[in-house]
Amino acid sequence: MENETEQKELFNYEEEVKKLSEGGFWKPEAGNYKVVALEEPTTYSVTFDGKDGVKEEKERARFKANVTNLASGVTDEVTYSVNIVPTKDSHFGQLVRFGKSKGTLVGSPFTLIVTGSGIKKKYTIAEAAGLP
Repeated sequence: MENETEQKELFNYEEEVKKLSEGGFWKPEAGNYKVVALEEPTTYSVTFDGKDGVKEEKERARFKANVTNLASGVTDEVTYSVNIVPTKDSHFGQLVRFGKSKGTLVGSPFTLIVTGSGIKKKYTIAEAAGLP
């Protein structure tokens, strides 16, 4: 039998929690949230199996943000992601219009209203409602 070297390194929960959130994307449930971007969005592509097993590619944008659930008051740092759909009233379009109105998303709080669930989930940025 081989001798195993025992390492007595303490488990660092803070560091492990940080690792868990890396790469994880926020998937909000229905509710109201205050969102503050911590960085400017970056774009990336996602490939997935579409209908009949055909590979499809979607363009997405993501950024780190502090998100506060307005019902519970709990704030988390998350990776906020959105499909790039170049229409005025899409989730992406609302983000772009809001960011343009402020000159940046970073540090500009907005209220995200999430309704529905699954493929019927809808995202509304309250502050973008009256923007051109």
